Amino acid sequence: MTVEFFQKKIEMLRSEIEQIENEIKSYLSLGIDYDFDAAYLLLYSDNFDLFICKYSLGSSMFDLELQFSSVISSLNLYVKNRPTNNPVDYIGRLGVAKYTEALFLTSIALLLKIKDAEFEYLIKLLNIKGRDALYDRLISSRVQLEKISNKINYPETYNGLLSAMDAPKQEQPLLARIFLKNWYKSMRNAPWYDLHKKSGGFTGYWAWEVAGVAYASNIDDSSFMDMPFYPKDLANFARDQ
Repeated sequence: MTVEFFQKKIEMLRSEIEQIENEIKSYLSLGIDYDFDAAYLLLYSDNFDLFICKYSLGSSMFDLELQFSSVISSLNLYVKNRPTNNPVDYIGRLGVAKYTEALFLTSIALLLKIKDAEFEYLIKLLNIKGRDALYDRLISSRVQLEKISNKINYPETYNGLLSAMDAPKQEQPLLARIFLKNWYKSMRNAPWYDLHKKSGGFTGYWAWEVAGVAYASNIDDSSFMDMPFYPKDLANFARDQ
């Protein structure tokens, strides 16, 4: 996609975010019935899409850090305003796509090196800690865990990435590279899969979790740094800080 495409997409998302925020404020102040659950979900989704678009366009790390704070803030609104009998669950009934989203968020947070309090709050919102081996291994590089789960919830998709973390040091880069090579087709159940062929909803395809695992496990990514889908600018930022 062209620079012009992402610039237009960014402007569209900014406009939509402003409109949603104004509608929420208006309906809250008037006390009128409104589908706040759907509005908060769209607000979060648009903010995350805006982050991805900005990365795809090549925005500065400072701009990305600011936008990711907006992602976490809008995620908080969405999670906290869900019905108590139907909470957001990133493992279980919503399937691997929602779990992948959680890995994306956590990996980006690791790579941007957000503040400890913000990182811990994100983990709390996602509510996966202690429930999944790959996730626990990912966050254990940043927070202390009493126990790491030995259960991997989506082995068909993510066993290869966990194997890269567990392998002897000299084997880790090859296993991570193999996982990355097959990453896109393994995402066939994601709602954004092949979106570039279908509509203007495309924001970019990035294997955030591969970079997150490489950083968390100190895996040498030089052999797959320039492969498609690897967010090397963010990976380099994390290692250079």
